[in-house]
Amino acid sequence: MADDARRAHRVRRHYVDDFAANSEFLLSNTAYTLSGWQSATGLDAHSFAANPDFVSLTPSAPTDFVLQSGSPNIGTGAALGSSLASGVAPGSTWPASVSIARQPAAWDIGAFIVP
Repeated sequence: MADDARRAHRVRRHYVDDFAANSEFLLSNTAYTLSGWQSATGLDAHSFAANPDFVSLTPSAPTDFVLQSGSPNIGTGAALGSSLASGVAPGSTWPASVSIARQPAAWDIGAFIVP
């Protein structure tokens, strides 16, 4: 695998990208869609492109990145084991008031846990 593909894999691995499924991104002067990238490299089999449905359409504060209840990120994360099963509880503010919550049985993608 080329170095650029390794770097992109580390950056994009298992994340929900905030662009439409048919949108292109450029890597080493080659344009890819997500499905084209997956076919060409065999990487990112668990990635998908969807609007994460943050509580704010123009997030600027950390709490703006909380997911709405209908987000495609809810329950679609990979379970990483009990030692990593914590996330930031909704309503937390940095640095004064950060609360931790446990991931539900089907893990969410993102920092904030959706109750």
